[in-house]
Amino acid sequence: MEKYSSKIINLPGYVITNHHADRYRVNFRVSVESKEDICPKCSQKTTTVYETKERLIKHCFWAERRCNLFVNQRRFKCQQCKHRFWEVPPGTLKYGRRTENFKKQIARTALHGHDNKRVSKDFCVGQATVKRDIDHHTKLEVKKKLSKKCPRVLGVDEHYFTKKKGFATTFCNLGKHEVFDVVLGRSDLALEGFLRRLPDKDRCKVVVMDLSGSYRSIIRKHFPHAKIVTDRFHVVRLLNQRFSETWKLLDEVGRKNIGLISLFRRKPENLSPSQKINLKKYLESKPGLLAAYDFRNEIHELLIRKNISKSKMRQSIKEFARTIEYLEESRFKPLMSLAQTFKDWQEEILRMLRFSRSNGITEGFHNKMEVISRRAYGFRNFQNYRRRVLLQCA
Repeated sequence: MEKYSSKIINLPGYVITNHHADRYRVNFRVSVESKEDICPKCSQKTTTVYETKERLIKHCFWAERRCNLFVNQRRFKCQQCKHRFWEVPPGTLKYGRRTENFKKQIARTALHGHDNKRVSKDFCVGQATVKRDIDHHTKLEVKKKLSKKCPRVLGVDEHYFTKKKGFATTFCNLGKHEVFDVVLGRSDLALEGFLRRLPDKDRCKVVVMDLSGSYRSIIRKHFPHAKIVTDRFHVVRLLNQRFSETWKLLDEVGRKNIGLISLFRRKPENLSPSQKINLKKYLESKPGLLAAYDFRNEIHELLIRKNISKSKMRQSIKEFARTIEYLEESRFKPLMSLAQTFKDWQEEILRMLRFSRSNGITEGFHNKMEVISRRAYGFRNFQNYRRRVLLQCA
């Protein structure tokens, strides 16, 4: 009898003895390669076959055709304890009628944006079976990914989950560009259990986060050896917001002009010559507005610096301290509020100039999480949502 390699069906442990194919399906007659099995009662090896029967096992689709395996399943008799037991065919679970590869194929198809009804129709299984395969596959994959150690560079940020349950906190491994874990809630009480059980917290050296006082206290409590670095985007956005409020105090009508807002937000080097002339005419027409605009650009140039060496860092520290003094002396409430924020976060902001890490990777994953939630038309169970996120983003 001619035998074929089991590599054709991607299932080691079998020997293909025959095959038949038509328009709708491909059938393989296979036998288990091993001549012995282990007794589940006394753990002794046995080669005595008591009886055999043919069994149908569904396998992965073969070029859009169903693939069936007809296995000569054996029932062994243990010579030690006289216990009789059926062998478990390779690639399946006990009492299983489908291979694990087939379950994985169904789960991956459903997780890539196809609804369960269509997947069940394409693979000729029930919708409840599709849901079980998704849960089984995600639990196995997530279990592998949750065994990782705490990352050295950690990104922490919040994102919206549901109206009923509020926000969730994302912990991102910025070194490997992957999500480390997702936890429901953003308060110290909600994150206490997760962070207390987190192993190897001493490995974490840098934590990147926004200007959140609650997150800062949580990180200082659970990661005492890690350095906190603020996210550059949030600092620059706060700068633009405070100067926009100051602009509103100086000229409330001009602040509502969409064209002026567009010119005000851009960098001076990105403006065309005509735009520079028009913006300068407007700024000079309002007393104090040109000085505020130039001052904002100076602060912006300071905040966007990256990877500053230790020797040049002293000059940046002096410039930052001088900036805080000028903001306090301005007598505008928005700028005085900005000065107080800079003073409260001066260590974290100065570290931002020293490092180049940001939370842009975390924000990108938040967009992907939103797509996952939109595909599922929302989630009620947070654990299901967490498994989907870890499966596709970790």
